[in-house]
Amino acid sequence: MAVHPNGNELACGDKQGKLYIYDLSTMTSMTAHKNTESSSTVTVESSKSSVDGFNAHEAEVLTLNYSPYFHGSSSTSSNSHSDESQENLVLLASAGRDRLIHVFDATEGNIVTNKEKERYSHLATLDSHSSSVTVVKFTLDGKSLISCGGDKTMVLHTVADKTVTRKKSIQTPKGTINGLTLDIATNKYAVSTGQDKRVNVWNLASGKLLRSYRPSGMGGEMYKCSMDPSGTFVATCSFDKVIRVFDFFSGEIVAQVGREVKLMKKDIY
Repeated sequence: MAVHPNGNELACGDKQGKLYIYDLSTMTSMTAHKNTESSSTVTVESSKSSVDGFNAHEAEVLTLNYSPYFHGSSSTSSNSHSDESQENLVLLASAGRDRLIHVFDATEGNIVTNKEKERYSHLATLDSHSSSVTVVKFTLDGKSLISCGGDKTMVLHTVADKTVTRKKSIQTPKGTINGLTLDIATNKYAVSTGQDKRVNVWNLASGKLLRSYRPSGMGGEMYKCSMDPSGTFVATCSFDKVIRVFDFFSGEIVAQVGREVKLMKKDIY
């Protein structure tokens, strides 16, 4: 699941590869597509069927993420009107077991012309992985998209308005990354968890692994992680049914919840 930066829309996916968009104020389905685009690789159905979700992937949807509000670059050319329409651009990235990443335009109504824009139109398909994609995450400035997959790679993509291009691929030889969170305080670091049972800290600019923490007595691989707004602590959940809170700088475990809890599919501050 993922929540639009406006706080009013919820995106979620199912095992059949469908995406659903809900209005959180009314808890009703929203019409995601109005027109069929034959050039799109995503199967877009009629307005009626889109209320019940639209086909985005050929297999289970594993991860979703909205970009923050991204302001289009200013211009003094005759295309300035087009540039203004890019204000408050929001993208939605989805990925799953079909190893593809789809990018949708989740921008709200056109504030320049006051005309309703087509919501959640398909913008791009990224074939960046050779196995299931487990994580997609936009950076806090919206200029990069990070993806991780079962092929043991982390891929950095560059985002420029509605164009997403592959920039760099990083090998993660110790196992698949299951969870990824960003350093909210500085937007300089990413923290990952996965099959290697470690908390790994990455430099977003260089893609290099900076440090790695592994708790003693770890009974199962780590699943998801989340960093607090101050950038001081990282919370993780794992298959041994333990929630642990790490000090981001030292790797010390400062708190944990025991094995009586069920596995959490998502953790968030």
